Amino acid sequence: MDALQALTDRLTALEVELRATAARVQQLEDEREIRELLSYYAYRADAGQDDQWVELWADDAVYELRSTVNYPDGTVQTLERTWTGTSGMRELITDPIGHHRPGFYRHSLHAASGNLAIRVDGDDAVAHSYSFLYQESGDVVELVSAASNRWLLRRVDGRWRLRERHRGQVGTDSFVQHLPG
Repeated sequence: MDALQALTDRLTALEVELRATAARVQQLEDEREIRELLSYYAYRADAGQDDQWVELWADDAVYELRSTVNYPDGTVQTLERTWTGTSGMRELITDPIGHHRPGFYRHSLHAASGNLAIRVDGDDAVAHSYSFLYQESGDVVELVSAASNRWLLRRVDGRWRLRERHRGQVGTDSFVQHLPG
C-alpha cells in the first residue's frame, strides 16, 4: 500500500469517526434540550407564565390527564380530561377550577422530570418520567399528586416542542402504562 492510499484510508476512517461523534453529540444535545424543556414546563406553570407555558407545546398538542389531587385544605379533586391544540393548552393552564385554582399560582411546585428516560428518533422523541405536584399553604408544603408520564416530543423549526403528555396517577393502572417498557 502506498503512502497516498494509507493517508486516504486514514482520512476515510477519521471521517467515519467524526460523523459518529457528531451523531452522539447531537443525541446528547437533543436530550439536554428535552430535559430543559420539561424543566421549563414546570417552572412556567409554577410562576403563572401561562403564555410562555403554552409556547412549549406543538400546535397539534394533546394533554391527557388522569389524576386525583389531595390539596392541603382537605379538598380532593379527581380530574380525567384531555385537552388538544394551542387553545386546549391555554384552557388547561388558565382553568381556575382545574390546574390553577385560586391560591395555586406561585404556591405550587411541579417536579416534572424525575427518573427521566429519553429516546430520540430523528425529529421525534419519547420521554418517560415521574412527576410530583407540591403545594404550599402557610408554612406547610405538601405532596398533592404523584404520577408517571409519557411525553411525546417533536422538533419544530429546530426546537423541541411537547406534542403529547399522558399522565397516570400513582396507584392506578394508568400509572404502570406510562412507565418505559
